[in-house]
Amino acid sequence: LGARKVTLVLVRHGESTFNANPTMATKGTPDAPLTLRGKKQAISAGTQLLNLGYSPFNSHWVTSPLTRAMQTLTGALHAFDAPNVENAELLTPNVEVLDLVREQLMTIGDVGRPKSILLEQCKHLVAHKTCAESFEKLDECWWHAASENVVENEGRGDVTIRKREPLETVRLRASRLLKHVRTVHSRRREHDASSSSPFAVVIFGHGTLFNSLIELCGGARMLGAPERRLKNGEVVTVNLPA
Repeated sequence: LGARKVTLVLVRHGESTFNANPTMATKGTPDAPLTLRGKKQAISAGTQLLNLGYSPFNSHWVTSPLTRAMQTLTGALHAFDAPNVENAELLTPNVEVLDLVREQLMTIGDVGRPKSILLEQCKHLVAHKTCAESFEKLDECWWHAASENVVENEGRGDVTIRKREPLETVRLRASRLLKHVRTVHSRRREHDASSSSPFAVVIFGHGTLFNSLIELCGGARMLGAPERRLKNGEVVTVNLPA
C-alpha cells in the first residue's frame, strides 16, 4: 500500500432516462433511473474496476444516493461475482451511501427519494453491514431541497425546479468529500498497513460534482484526468498526495 498517495477512482453513473431525453429539465418525475444502455455501461464499469484490481472487498466503494448512481454501483458489483472472484459469496463488500456525492441540483433528475423509500428499494445493498450503517446516517430528505429551489406538486408525484443549487455549495460539498476520502485512506493504512492489495476509494457519482472535486485537487491537467465532463459510465483513476 503506497503511503504517499491517495488513489481515487471516479465512476460517472451510466446513461439515465434524463440523459437520453433531457426535454423535461425543470418539471416532472424526479430521480431519473438508468436506461438499458446505462445498465450496460454500469456492467462495463465493473469489468474495468475488476481489471484495475479495485474490488469492493479490498477497496472502499462510495455512491451517491441518487438512483442512477446506486444502479451503476449495483451493476458494477456483478463483475465481482463468482467465478470472477473466488468465494465471492462469502465476502462482504465495503459499500457506503453518502449524500456528499449527490449532484448539483439543476434538473428534476437531481431531486432524490426519501431515505424511507430508498431503504425499501435498495434491500440488496442494505443487506451489507457497511451500507446499512451509512444509510442510517442519511437524512430523510438528503438532497438540496430548499423551498426556493424545489416545489412538490401535491397529488401528482412530480416536482418543479425553480432555481438551481448554487455552485458554491457543490464546491463546499466536494471539499468535505475530499476530507472523507483522505480519512478512509488514513484508516486503511492504520488498520491494514501490511496489505499488498491495491486500495482505492471508488466513487460512483456525477459530472458536476466530479468537476468540482477535480478542480479542488489541482485541476484535470495536474491529475491526468480528462479536461472535460466525464462521460456516462466513464472510469477515471487519479492519484492525490497523501
